Amino acid sequence: MVRLPDASTRVDFEGELALVIGRRTHKLKPDADWREVVRGVTLANDISARDLQKKDVQWARAKGLTLFAQWGRW
Repeated sequence: MVRLPDASTRVDFEGELALVIGRRTHKLKPDADWREVVRGVTLANDISARDLQKKDVQWARAKGLTLFAQWGRW
């Protein structure tokens, strides 16, 4: 469930495919086998308060509100 924030009047969403990384990695080579790192996939609901995003230099507030960025089961 997404609650619309009082501070915003324009909230958008995007459905995205998200990768679940299964272990720490550092400086992977371009030819590395991705299956050794990716543990699974899931759905993500990327939610943004567009009016706050345009007001701020950083996007942290516009994308970091409570219950934004919802994830599905993987």
